[in-house]
Amino acid sequence: MEELRVRAILAQRHPRYVERALANVERFLEMAKPYAVRGLRVFADDMTQLWEEGESEVEGRADASREAVHIVSIHSAKGLEWPVVIPINLVTNTRSANGVLHRNSDNTLHCSLGSTNPPEYEVVKDAEDRELADERIRLLYVACTRARDLLVFPHYLGKLGRSWHTQVDLQLQLLPEFPIVDLGQEHHKPISLTPNEQTTEVFCQETLTLEEQTRKIRWVQPSRADLDEISALMPEDEELAESSPEIRGSAVRGRVLHKMMEEILLGEIQDDDTSVQIRATELLQQLEQSDHPDPAEGPSSHEIAATISRTLRLPVVVRHRPTLQPEVPVYQLRTAEEAKIIAVAGMVDAVTRSTNGPPEVVIDWKSDVAPDPETRQHHMSQVREYLDCTKAMTGFVVYMTTGEVQQVIADSPTRNTSVI
Repeated sequence: MEELRVRAILAQRHPRYVERALANVERFLEMAKPYAVRGLRVFADDMTQLWEEGESEVEGRADASREAVHIVSIHSAKGLEWPVVIPINLVTNTRSANGVLHRNSDNTLHCSLGSTNPPEYEVVKDAEDRELADERIRLLYVACTRARDLLVFPHYLGKLGRSWHTQVDLQLQLLPEFPIVDLGQEHHKPISLTPNEQTTEVFCQETLTLEEQTRKIRWVQPSRADLDEISALMPEDEELAESSPEIRGSAVRGRVLHKMMEEILLGEIQDDDTSVQIRATELLQQLEQSDHPDPAEGPSSHEIAATISRTLRLPVVVRHRPTLQPEVPVYQLRTAEEAKIIAVAGMVDAVTRSTNGPPEVVIDWKSDVAPDPETRQHHMSQVREYLDCTKAMTGFVVYMTTGEVQQVIADSPTRNTSVI
């Protein structure tokens, strides 16, 4: 739920009526708790089966709280629990089977003709009444087992006839009566009032104490920030397309290039031009994008394959390729001013390290068509964050489209850091 930001998405999708949607999310999470041992796969399989079978489930209550009184039917109480349960309306008369009846044994239908009932109808009606009686007993069992601490079962007086209350003999006469509390009398001890010594000065001092003891964490995600900027700017940025009319940059092109480099470094695909172009075509199809013959109009598998081939021939890539590891997650906590904690979480495109040693070189692939100076500075800052997290000394920003490489040297460690 946190990773997919379900609650935030629901809040944006239903700005006026988000309470019920969030309550259903919490209800779904409650349903997952019994699967703590059996695992997520079993939970997913069971939920899929319930979905396919059209099984209904009680919706989450947006107004539910620990001090609230819930009025629910016995049917909808299945699987739930409350501290105190009071079954009510059990003096209602039970109903017999009527109308058109179905017998499962021979798959036949039986109905009455006015005041005249065929002999078989009475037989089927008696069998149906017995099944209804068994169902009522099962429902009474549900009603009596929903209480966690206390079950208050009313004991009705007088003649009840064929009511729900008479379906099972609960032997209530053997139980002690519930004590009746006279709310008009004072049963509590007088409370001694303590003078309120809270003043404005004391309140301000306590507020400062709380602020000093509160851990303020600011998350920094260099990879996510860079991806968000590409997604927001590149598809609609006409200036970038005009500055390099031969190639039109886009977020889709950037994703394909990054994925291709990952698969090549992992050895999942060959790095020859034919294999690379075939794979680029497949990725564009998976992203529901057209393969444009002209790269100036949109993503082109031919142009992507040429860019990959040109990147693999760069001296810095050739030199470090035997030890390059793609898609390496990094995490770091460091303290800042005013007792703030900065948490860095990112994904490095590729790192190289010696055997059982720390990372030595960090490489960040960039698909920008024509990066401006401000964008280049941002990319260098991003690599510096990765160098700080990995403790590597050297980083490279590789602009795959233009073939440019910017080297970044790690700063001297002056901050209090903790690498996770």
